[in-house]
Amino acid sequence: MPNITGRVQYDGARTGAASPSFPGIQNVQVYLYDSTGYIQATYYTDATDGHFAFINYAAGNYTIAIATDSIQGKNPPISSVIGYPSVVPIAATHLDCTARNTFSFTIGAQDINHDFVLGPVRYTPLSLHTDPFSYGANILTDFDGGTFGVFPAGIAGNSGAGASQPYPLGSDFGYVQPQTPPPTSVTPNDGYFTVQNLMNQTWSNSHPTSANPAWWRISDHTLGNEQGRMMVVNGT
Repeated sequence: MPNITGRVQYDGARTGAASPSFPGIQNVQVYLYDSTGYIQATYYTDATDGHFAFINYAAGNYTIAIATDSIQGKNPPISSVIGYPSVVPIAATHLDCTARNTFSFTIGAQDINHDFVLGPVRYTPLSLHTDPFSYGANILTDFDGGTFGVFPAGIAGNSGAGASQPYPLGSDFGYVQPQTPPPTSVTPNDGYFTVQNLMNQTWSNSHPTSANPAWWRISDHTLGNEQGRMMVVNGT
């Protein structure tokens, strides 16, 4: 009977695509679901190359998923990257998905192989400014219950809310769509905001300079970084 195998890989440049050259990520829990959504088995990736395997499964429809923010409410720690800390940027604090964290398939006579990719992000604590701040409308109503809306399952990274401004921020900030492929300048620039699910396309691989301030790639955790939208505002 066929086997279901793969690796959980460290996508250091957040390309969104797997590669045999990527280091593995160990101790990531992988779930195997049947067509009814019942968990058939779980597997923790190994410490050699982040490999997982489900052996000898009957024909049928299945889904595998890795434990990330949208499953069990937790991401693997960045220290799970095999080779940590030498292969991880100093500024990185966490891991999250750079592509879908689920994969659905049909088993026939052939083995199934699928790799998942996680990349570095930096979680930065935020604090409220001491100056008074007010928003005239009901933010929960205007911003879709605080979620900023969701995308359909399977949506690509760096997807935005469209060409027209989706939320009322007044006249202080302008709206800009996220840019894919990578832009020639930081997006959103100072004085602008965007609404999207991932920010892999920003200049977070580069070191900051006076002309090119560095961003760190970030993703929304409302409903998992694949479907949830977030608002990103760039202002001094």
